[in-house]
Amino acid sequence: KEGAFQQHFGILVAPHEKGTLVVKLAPLGTPRPTWGVKHAIRLVAEAALAASDNLRPVKSTVGEVHSGESA
Repeated sequence: KEGAFQQHFGILVAPHEKGTLVVKLAPLGTPRPTWGVKHAIRLVAEAALAASDNLRPVKSTVGEVHSGESA
């Protein structure tokens, strides 16, 4: 919910090419790509990264995704 604007949407986490995952909007409803939707997708991607030692961010269209690793 962003102000008075409320959306219902799904987030898809699926295998992609060469052992990678894709995290994106699921084909459910017609959500607008608002800041809140992009933030939700980014949080799911970060949770997936935190749950696996073998994943790392490759590309993002929703802002910088952090893997939780310390530098």
